[in-house]
Amino acid sequence: MDIILIQPNGKELKAGPQEKEIGKGAKAFEFEWGGDWPPDQQDLPHIQLPPERLFKSSLVMDQALQWQKYLLHGNFLLSEVELDGLWGDISKAALQKAVGTTEQTPDAWEALFEKFGPLEDLSTFDHLPWIPSVRA
Repeated sequence: MDIILIQPNGKELKAGPQEKEIGKGAKAFEFEWGGDWPPDQQDLPHIQLPPERLFKSSLVMDQALQWQKYLLHGNFLLSEVELDGLWGDISKAALQKAVGTTEQTPDAWEALFEKFGPLEDLSTFDHLPWIPSVRA
């Protein structure tokens, strides 16, 4: 996200040394700051969560496992034995049965959400340690 500094008069503060304060605040909360990037890529108003705080191993794997949580919960995947990696034919067929498509689209996610509610409210998957938790 980009942080825009606003003056007391409501006008945007132009880029300058005060943006280093954004970096101090970002670091205090363990965010990455765009000012720490290589000189040709710096983005001083930018902060972001580091990927390792969001994902256990990889974005692709964690995304697939979150989709598969819904499919396991709805009994479209019948056991962890049917989990087929990142997003294989078994998962696609299960999603087809669940919401009518094999593709991981925003509409398909919304349909699963509408059917089953928020992921964090589903039955626990703590007994499957390779599925990343939604809650910290």
